[in-house]
Amino acid sequence: MKMIFSGFWHKFTMLAFVVFLPLLIVLLLLPTRSWISTTDVAMLQLLWVTWVAHKCSKVWAINTTFVSVFLFDWFYVEPYYTLHVNNLEYLISFAVMLVLGLFISQLSGVLSNQLERAKNIMSQMRGMFMLARGLNKRQTLDAQIQYATKLLSKRTACNVTWLTPDVSPMPANINQLYLPVKFGTQTIGYLALMPNAYEKNRTLVNTAKSLLAQVYQKDFLARQTKIAQVKAELAQNRALMLRSISHDLRTPLATIMGSSSMLADEELKLSDAQIREQARHIFNQSNILSSHFDKVMELSRVQELTEVVDYNRVLVADIISAATARRAFVLTDCKVDIDIPPQAVCMADATLLEIALANLLENAARYGLGKIQIKFLETQKNYSLTVCNQLNPELKADRDKGTGLGIPICNLVMQLHKGNLKTDIQQNTVAELEWPKSKETHV
Repeated sequence: MKMIFSGFWHKFTMLAFVVFLPLLIVLLLLPTRSWISTTDVAMLQLLWVTWVAHKCSKVWAINTTFVSVFLFDWFYVEPYYTLHVNNLEYLISFAVMLVLGLFISQLSGVLSNQLERAKNIMSQMRGMFMLARGLNKRQTLDAQIQYATKLLSKRTACNVTWLTPDVSPMPANINQLYLPVKFGTQTIGYLALMPNAYEKNRTLVNTAKSLLAQVYQKDFLARQTKIAQVKAELAQNRALMLRSISHDLRTPLATIMGSSSMLADEELKLSDAQIREQARHIFNQSNILSSHFDKVMELSRVQELTEVVDYNRVLVADIISAATARRAFVLTDCKVDIDIPPQAVCMADATLLEIALANLLENAARYGLGKIQIKFLETQKNYSLTVCNQLNPELKADRDKGTGLGIPICNLVMQLHKGNLKTDIQQNTVAELEWPKSKETHV
């Protein structure tokens, strides 16, 4: 209803410019008909035609020209109030007046079109500048697409939407235009808008398509770079794992082979005590081998999760409980003091964090005194889990008791969380797992 009223009011206004106002001017000048010449009236009429041509469209200016000629003939050419012309000179005046009016209308229309085109170009250039600047300020692809569609909707005065490639466009819909945004031969999405809006803002919309394709390319290359970095880290850790396994398995296997060969030698007479001692050696070294394989399986588990890291809000107490249960066999003689806020939570992958904390607890139990303290701290930007204990000065590092994979596992877990492993090995040993709170920084 509002649009109908607006259209009616516009037509009424144009009709007033074309008919009523020229008629009003003529009527106001009518008392002075005997004092002014017809040339003066014609000039005033042309002045009004010029004003209409400047303010309105060419069509309305042409209509005003014909109306002005009619009013001029009707009121100012003898015989008055008729269309009959006694003097042929007036026909020349009519023709000149009509030609000048049409020429002014045409010229004004051309200038108006050029001015409108210039304004449109300036508007599109400003839109392209705002688009490039806004896309550069946003980090994620979704945020950039949302900004681009919002800006295009505002600049084109048309609802512009983004359709993913899995949405099939409907070419039969003549009221909607689907513009594919391509990266190479791949279609990454569609910009949907009205055809007339695209025609008026073709340069801006095409620029938006190009910039979105570049944004996708940049995001694609960044993801490929991250994948390449992860693969390089995995290759490095696999090499480290093989070196550690070959080194760490050699001593336990040698011990087991030596003890078992003694037990299997029929010529070697062993006492019951010696037999039990050799059996104990085999059992202890078998436990060490089992611990080695547990570490290998943990590293394999971490590597499997590199592309499916599951970030969730988890209770810190649950992480600590699971980690201590995982290393219960080495924590039997240790007192674990847990210092965390009540109901403390963090954003992390629970399985990965549990594996990393379990390895820190094992190192603390093997190389420290009996008391271990676990702390959790949440700052404005980061989380941190800290394992503190006092280093046992009488205990030297024994390669038989560890696989050498604990620290690499912790480092890999923190890399996946975009965090760091910090260690300070002094009289009081501190190992800290620190990672950012923001989920957007994660791989």
